[in-house]
Amino acid sequence: MNYDKIIYRIIRLDKSIYSELIAVQGNIQRSVAIWLAAATLSILAILDLFVSSIVYIKDELPEITQMLIQSGSSQEDLNRFNEAFNLLVNQPIEVSPSFLTIVGEVMTGSIGLAIQVGIIHLLLKLLLKRDSIWRETLIVVGFSTIPMLFIFSSLFISSIPAKGVIIFVTSLYPLVTLGSGLKQINNLRNIESALLVLTSSAIPSLLFNLTGV
Repeated sequence: MNYDKIIYRIIRLDKSIYSELIAVQGNIQRSVAIWLAAATLSILAILDLFVSSIVYIKDELPEITQMLIQSGSSQEDLNRFNEAFNLLVNQPIEVSPSFLTIVGEVMTGSIGLAIQVGIIHLLLKLLLKRDSIWRETLIVVGFSTIPMLFIFSSLFISSIPAKGVIIFVTSLYPLVTLGSGLKQINNLRNIESALLVLTSSAIPSLLFNLTGV
């Protein structure tokens, strides 16, 4: 298999790429490695955006305060704003997050990955009556995160809006590639693949919020 063209074919939603990927022995390990790389880069990019935003607000605080005064804000409103801002900026921010911090976040994400694959597998078998194989589902989920690898480019850009756009696009598009892959290997309709993607993506986050993870 020509792995040089995999990224291009996945991004352009090739209609046979996932069928070829699940047929190659060893791709389950590659899919997990791709997912881990994408998750790590995503964490670094989001932390970088957060730190850059806080630094920018700190630098622009005098102008922001002046704008509030000119807009007619009361002293009480200004005090509330300053208290909220001080509470935010006084939180400990790791400009260079530790290895253990990143590992912890990735491990939490790995639990979410297992839940996501399990949900897709169960919904395919029980609800949609497909002969789902969890290994194939894992391969699809892993390789579908390839577009997220491009999130690393935000780490080398100083513009905060540009960082935000890159993070948004590279985080959203894997949902499209995941839907394409699930539809391809399970002969699903568009609405079925869309519901699978939305449900399997939302439930892990909901469970983490409920359990405080």
